[in-house]
Amino acid sequence: MFWALAACAGSSSGSSGPSDSIVSNDSSDSTTAVDTLAPLDAGIVPEGFATITAHLTEPDGSSCTRCLLLADTPALRSQGLMGVTSLGGYDGMAFRYADPVLSRFWMKDTLIPLDIAFYARQEGDGLTRLARFEMEPCAAESCPTTGPDEPFVLAVETERGRAEALGFTSTARLELIEEPCELGPG
Repeated sequence: MFWALAACAGSSSGSSGPSDSIVSNDSSDSTTAVDTLAPLDAGIVPEGFATITAHLTEPDGSSCTRCLLLADTPALRSQGLMGVTSLGGYDGMAFRYADPVLSRFWMKDTLIPLDIAFYARQEGDGLTRLARFEMEPCAAESCPTTGPDEPFVLAVETERGRAEALGFTSTARLELIEEPCELGPG
């Protein structure tokens, strides 16, 4: 159910399943066990977000295009994928910042595990990946936070185990194309 104009080279298949939310927050790094989350409803998808096209290019020239939901205001970044149980066919969500930030993300009220990749600007066009983390849902205000130790301008959330398979690798250069994307059939 993922749309791409070209397959990403070097991708391996990851686990699939519904993926969802993360909230940008500078809360504490304490850990919380999560074993009391409600069962997933496969039909809750994100609403109110624009889309943006992500073009990923590997050093060998192979490339692919992904369709991401866009969170580019404080309100949208705060909402993120909180409370949803399906990306509705989108490849992930892009959390974009106008200027580099040193911030942390957390999984409060997130219902499924995610991968999150952080990107910094490079000279010329494009972004390079700083780090990728796996994040677990949590149900308490004291959720652990995740983020790189360097400033970033973009974070991309995908379903757990899907970041690499979707082309968000440590070697790929990412360019956001300012045009909406649409999902392909099925």
